[in-house]
Amino acid sequence: MLSEHDGARPLAGGQTLVNVMKARAASPDILVDLQDLGDLRGITETGQGGLEIGAMTTYAQLMTDEAAGARTILGEVAGMIADVQVRNRGTIGGNVCSNDPTNHFPPLLVAMDASFTIVGSGTERTVPADEFFLGVYMTAAGPGELLTKITIPPGGQDGFAAVTIGKDGTGIVTAAASLNGGARVAIGCVAATPVRATAMEQRIGGDFSDDNVRAAAEGLGNTLDPPGDVHASAEQEIEYDVDARRLLVHFLRDDLDLTGTHVGCDTGNCGACSILYNGVLAKSCMLLAIQADGAAIETIEGVSPNGELTPLQQAFSDHHALQCGYCTPGMLMSAKYLLEQNPNPSDEEIRKAIQGNICRCTGYVNIVAAIRAAAK
Repeated sequence: MLSEHDGARPLAGGQTLVNVMKARAASPDILVDLQDLGDLRGITETGQGGLEIGAMTTYAQLMTDEAAGARTILGEVAGMIADVQVRNRGTIGGNVCSNDPTNHFPPLLVAMDASFTIVGSGTERTVPADEFFLGVYMTAAGPGELLTKITIPPGGQDGFAAVTIGKDGTGIVTAAASLNGGARVAIGCVAATPVRATAMEQRIGGDFSDDNVRAAAEGLGNTLDPPGDVHASAEQEIEYDVDARRLLVHFLRDDLDLTGTHVGCDTGNCGACSILYNGVLAKSCMLLAIQADGAAIETIEGVSPNGELTPLQQAFSDHHALQCGYCTPGMLMSAKYLLEQNPNPSDEEIRKAIQGNICRCTGYVNIVAAIRAAAK
């Protein structure tokens, strides 16, 4: 059916395609449901850590199937993806064929030197991982073709790490390595396809000691040219053309999708839009975006970039200082600025520091208690 209809698309777990269709970014004429193709499911050991994985194998199966234990990294990485509901439906084949640059499996499978079996109308071919990923949402599996199997060669020394949005969120940058007979290193989220760190691999050679690997990795970042991403570090430099009348708060929220900075009054009274501007507390609704040219801006998203609560954030939770939560980002920015200037403020100094932030729930007692606790 896929080869008979130009507008046909295979439907695996649907965890990406259905969302894309809901967003009207794709509108296939025909969906070919692969749900009942049992031959495309399952994991088979081929010896010495080698595996054959059916394209319809779910993330949950990779985490629990005994055969997958031959390469435990597969289950570990599957467990990092989304949530239980998604892992029960999402498939490894769908993950690699969608080739979203933030997906976990493309760089991992490149590092593991996997190969992909693609079936078309009367044809079957095998494509190495280095040639499978062609671009954003583009792979070697073309129209009328279907990925049926992923083959992992023998091995067992594999690793994967990710810097994510939040503790288990979307990847900002991922790295995978396989040390089976020689180092293979792949970086994800920095280009349309996984990037092989070939120079680093050559420097590693056969010496996998920590010191040598660290030395081999030096300068790797300078060889990468990642696209702009609003979820990068707080120190990321961005360049935009903005209307001269555009407020900084609207630029942060609407252009950069940093929606933790809230709009509460638009008159500079409530402080819900508070940020740090070159290290100084300011209200972003009272700044034009063009005034941020060359400035260092820190929003609430940059307070805990690793996803772990800071002591100040934890204190707000422990002392029930969140209330409805609308004023909380601005309160936290004001409190952070206070504690950077005065690590041990009095209650009077705390109240003075947050006088530019309005809590509509009038929960100031708990907010002051939280800041006091964080100062200890």
